Amino acid sequence: ADVYNVDSMENAQVGTFVVLVNATDIDDGENGTVIYSIVDGNHNDSFVISPSNGTIMILRSLDRETHTAFNLTVMAIDNGTLRGPYNSTT
Repeated sequence: ADVYNVDSMENAQVGTFVVLVNATDIDDGENGTVIYSIVDGNHNDSFVISPSNGTIMILRSLDRETHTAFNLTVMAIDNGTLRGPYNSTT
């Protein structure tokens, strides 16, 4: 699993780009399509991820008095027919 460390300012505007996560699949075509989701750590739904490209952006104002840090877990699932141990989280 990859780890991305990102700092963001408390006064960052809603819609601000945070980070682009990336996963690859060796399959071609539709089976190689990767779908991203935030599966843990998204307190107050403060962030949103693009399912198609892994871009994470700020969805709600950040308040360091409420949460001093966020540790998001992102899952990347390929569009292949096999499921289970082939999923990856970071």
